Amino acid sequence: MSKRRVTIYLIGLVVPVFFVISKQVAIKADRENEIISTFSEWQTNGKPVIVNTLERKDIPKYIKITAWQISPHVFEGNVSKSVREQLKIGQDMAFKVGQDMFKGEISKIAQEISLDSGMYAVEVVFKESFNIEGWLVAQAHIDMFRNSICIPNEIIENDNGKFYVWKIEDGRSVRQLITIEKRDGYGAIVDSGLVEGDRVVIEGFTQLVPGDKVNILKGLNV
Repeated sequence: MSKRRVTIYLIGLVVPVFFVISKQVAIKADRENEIISTFSEWQTNGKPVIVNTLERKDIPKYIKITAWQISPHVFEGNVSKSVREQLKIGQDMAFKVGQDMFKGEISKIAQEISLDSGMYAVEVVFKESFNIEGWLVAQAHIDMFRNSICIPNEIIENDNGKFYVWKIEDGRSVRQLITIEKRDGYGAIVDSGLVEGDRVVIEGFTQLVPGDKVNILKGLNV
């Protein structure tokens, strides 16, 4: 192989490697600049968070029933004894598909426990006819939590059996200990630790430590 061909061959190998290394150096520099820029912005404006301002409200209390279809209008599910005692014939039931809410009522409640499931059978009849594969989750409105504070489950931190949320006081982050009266798929009813008007962090709390300066991007009422 001639020297010229060897030189061309080596250039063909070196140029792509040089291009890749240059690209990696540029990406690393951009990332470092971005980190420095973000850190500087946090120092100036505070860490970005989104908060909700708490309000006391009457919160509907629901019971959920998992049911499967046994005919176009009828679904059947099994419930525990404690749930069965809160239900009654004719009680309204509903389930949601997309943005549509479908309503029905309880038509039967078993008086005897099923030996197969160890639970009580409940039958729900809907006005509309359906053809649903698998099961659905219907809900019954059974009571109200009066004048209560309800927060999303997602913002609650469990630390060795104690519950905390982040709130904002005087522009700084506070990790607040709370107690919970009731918790389900709709949220948590707070028994103590929060009051109406408190601003709780719903996004951005994973980056906080107590006393952080914060930049509130958006605030809502809950």
